[in-house]
Amino acid sequence: MSLPNESRIEESNLNQLRQETAKEYAKVKRYLSLADLGMGGILLMLLAFSDLFLRLAGLLILPLIPIVTIYFVILTVTYGLLSAPLREINGKGK
Repeated sequence: MSLPNESRIEESNLNQLRQETAKEYAKVKRYLSLADLGMGGILLMLLAFSDLFLRLAGLLILPLIPIVTIYFVILTVTYGLLSAPLREINGKGK
């Protein structure tokens, strides 16, 4: 049989352990969010400074609107595939 004071001490230790674990998870979550932002920035730079759009436009003999739509879909799917592991680990993929 445990004394009331002992259970309070154990509960206090358990709460401190939970707080430390929560701090660790928050830190990891911040790093994963920064990695996701960095990856999005890299893809944005690729979009802005590469000639990928011009090559795609040269390959497709279509009006401008469908080419832009196809390009946007390709970028969106690529970003989704690359960021899926980060979202799953970060808990946003549920």
